[in-house]
Amino acid sequence: MSATISHITIAVDETNLVPTYLRTLVPSIKIRPKDELKNMKQKKWAHGCLWIVISLSLVMVGCSREQPNHRLLLDAEQQMDNNPMRAMEMAIRCMADSTAFNDADSALYGLVITESVHKLRSYILSDSLIGWSARYYEQHGDKNRLARAWLHYGLVMNDNHRTNEAVEYLKKAELLALQLNDNGLRHDVFEALGKMNDEANNRTLAISYYRKTLETARKSGNVNWIAISLNNLASAYDRAGDAKRQAACSEECRPLMNKVDNHVKAAILTNQASIDIKQGYLASAKENLEMAMELEPQETTTKLYADLLALWGHTDMAVDYWYQSLTGYKPYVQIDAYQKLIAYYKQRGNNERALDLSQRLNRMYQHLKENTDTTNITELQTKFDKDTAEANNRRRLVGLVAAIALLAATVLLLVGYHRHRMRRYEKIIDRMLSEYHKEEKSGHKQWAVDEQQLQSPVVVRLHSLATRGKTPQQEDWIELYALGKPFLSMLSNYRLSVKEINICMLSKLGFAPSEIATLTASSPQAITNSRIRLHSKIFKEKGGAKDFDSKIRKLRIED
Repeated sequence: MSATISHITIAVDETNLVPTYLRTLVPSIKIRPKDELKNMKQKKWAHGCLWIVISLSLVMVGCSREQPNHRLLLDAEQQMDNNPMRAMEMAIRCMADSTAFNDADSALYGLVITESVHKLRSYILSDSLIGWSARYYEQHGDKNRLARAWLHYGLVMNDNHRTNEAVEYLKKAELLALQLNDNGLRHDVFEALGKMNDEANNRTLAISYYRKTLETARKSGNVNWIAISLNNLASAYDRAGDAKRQAACSEECRPLMNKVDNHVKAAILTNQASIDIKQGYLASAKENLEMAMELEPQETTTKLYADLLALWGHTDMAVDYWYQSLTGYKPYVQIDAYQKLIAYYKQRGNNERALDLSQRLNRMYQHLKENTDTTNITELQTKFDKDTAEANNRRRLVGLVAAIALLAATVLLLVGYHRHRMRRYEKIIDRMLSEYHKEEKSGHKQWAVDEQQLQSPVVVRLHSLATRGKTPQQEDWIELYALGKPFLSMLSNYRLSVKEINICMLSKLGFAPSEIATLTASSPQAITNSRIRLHSKIFKEKGGAKDFDSKIRKLRIED
């Protein structure tokens, strides 16, 4: 089997994040900032938009081996969490030896490339690589890599506004991740679902998933993940209008400031600035925003800085930052920036400019309406969870029915075996009685238990078995019946079951109730109840278990 990938399209959040690195790695790359994509996409999709284009001619010839054998590719996978840029570099260098790829190498290559792009906070529109990986791992049962492939396939589908497929693959990744003991995988899946719901303005589900992300981050002990999760929660609470919880999450982030990456630190400072503005601490807000912009310019930071300038009366300066915010990727940032600019130009009497911005904002609303249906996303997730629950219930029901059927079959087999065994003992007892009557002499014959009989090999052996918690073999019972043929003959005058005969024999020979319970595979209470019934059957009067023991041991048998 082979896979041919001829084209990958990537977009990045900031123009200085990946391009410089990739430009030196692959000289043919054409670099375009991701924020330019949105405007170009609205004008003409056919021109491919302004994105980073990696032209990779890839023919991966496999020899149907299950495991990847390219050492550099496996090393790249190990680098993924700690250094995704290094992982991408190593994966691309594998291309020099791509003819040595088998199918597993091809699948892993697609997964590593797509996963590293996403971990670098970038976007990839082509689903060729990750689609191949997902299909391969689904066929070969590598659950961990399959969950990762579904996760990143879902992210690609979401970036392409293919909502139904995005939800399906992200939810499948979640379902599989919950079965695996991998906090890192769960963290990535929960974060992806949180962001998808956040971008769709589905605050309730977004916050729910961000909380799950925080829980897995704390279990893993990864400070960066903890800070990102807290910051995502703070931002979600901010947009939901819950200033109290936003402040609580932001405050929890503060001790982590010096332990996290610049990207995370910039996001924390931005959230803190948002809180400062609400509380009227404008100087503190300005300081936090300037620090954040110096660490890493982010669209939320830029828009918030513009709002702060406007509050101070520097509206002309704010306009430049609002325009910068229009080129971002987050819809809620762009919408707010458009609204601020429209209000500014209306106030200045520049109605023509205000009208142009209003039309652009309306086109954006229309675009969001067509491509981001919050209700649909919620319904799709609810339907997936419902279908999954029903499938699990069906599996549990089938398993329960199978277990009941197996239990019933086992009980029937045990009952049948027990009956067969009792019939066999009954035949043995009948044979013993027949032999006894043949040997019987005229006159009276008595059987009283003496010391010699109590020390007989079979009695000693039965005591030993009881001590070790084991039941006798058929030969042991036969030998016991042979020892007490006269007593066995007397018992035959009563309608006793084999088990009752055994209890009488053992009681006559001085076995303790606990020993009798072990030797007859019964509970002590069952033996107590049987002795009470036997007292009534044999001695024709009411009495307790101890009364039965006393009378049966003193009983002298005459034939």
